[in-house]
Parts: sequence; structure tokens; C-alpha cells
Amino acid sequence: VINAEYMGLEDFIANTHRIEISFKPDIVDVCVGKGGKVIKAIQEETGVKSIKVNRETGKIEIIGSKAAAEKAKEKYRDIISGFSSGGVTINLEQGIVGAIVGKGGANIRRIQEETGTLINITRPKGGSKAKERQQSVNIKGPGQAVQEARRQIEQLMKDEQYSENVNYDINLRYFLIKQ
Repeated sequence: VINAEYMGLEDFIANTHRIEISFKPDIVDVCVGKGGKVIKAIQEETGVKSIKVNRETGKIEIIGSKAAAEKAKEKYRDIISGFSSGGVTINLEQGIVGAIVGKGGANIRRIQEETGTLINITRPKGGSKAKERQQSVNIKGPGQAVQEARRQIEQLMKDEQYSENVNYDINLRYFLIKQ
């Protein structure tokens, strides 16, 4: 019995591979995901035994069969390359940032969670000419996710422009508010 267990352990060791990947520590949350969501998804999709993300060193350790570990490595490489690039930048019209961000950041948070992207909004700083400077949104992430986030932000922009162009009769406005 002991010999059979030893042979099973030998088999396990022979078929288990360890791969290490490096990433910039500032994207650790993307590599882990909320509540470990990204790690769990990659484990389920690839069948690897273990994924450990070291926040301090910026290293991911993947353990599993050679095929599974290689699949997981490629998935992480796609994620890391998407967040390491400059991303996509959308220039915003003045006064539209509030609609993009949403109350308490709700819109941005929702889009980030749905698409798995990182979204940063640049706002002009200081001075009386601050409002004259261009505002923009930068989206980073895997290609398809960036495109979906961009689509959602552009839809928010269209919705905001439409609502600004609607003129209400004062009586109609009062009626709508009372409803």
C-alpha cells in the first residue's frame, strides 16, 4: 500500500508544473478580482490546481498540469498586456463628467465590474481656466472588455446629450416631478 501511495505521489509530482509570471503591482486587483473572482474564473476555465498572487512582489504562481498551467499563463498574459498598454482614451465635452461618473461613482463602478476594466477620469485642476481644459476618460483592460466599456461610456454620453436637448414646458415639468 505504501509503495502504491509513493508511486501516486511520484506521478503527481511528475505531472505538476509550476509557472511564475510577473506583473506591475499597481494592477494586482485586476489579477485577483473582487473576492478572488479572476483567480476562481481562471482556475475553473483551465483546471489548474492553484493560483497564488503575491501583492508585494508582483508575481503570480500557477500550479497544475503542464497544459492547464500554460492555459492559465496565457490568460494572465492577456490580462496583464491589456492593462500595461496605454489603453483607450475618450475626450469628453465640458460638463458631461458627472453623467459618466454617476451618483457616488455608481456608473463607473458598474462598468468596471461588468467589463473587468480600469477606468480613470482626468479632470482639470485649479485656476479659472480649468473648465476650459479638456477632460478625458482612460480605459485599460483586455481588448474586448475595453471596447465594451467604451461602448457603455459612449452610450452614457449620448443619453446625457439627449436629456440636455429636451426642453420641458414648465407645467409638464411640474407634472412629471409630482408623478
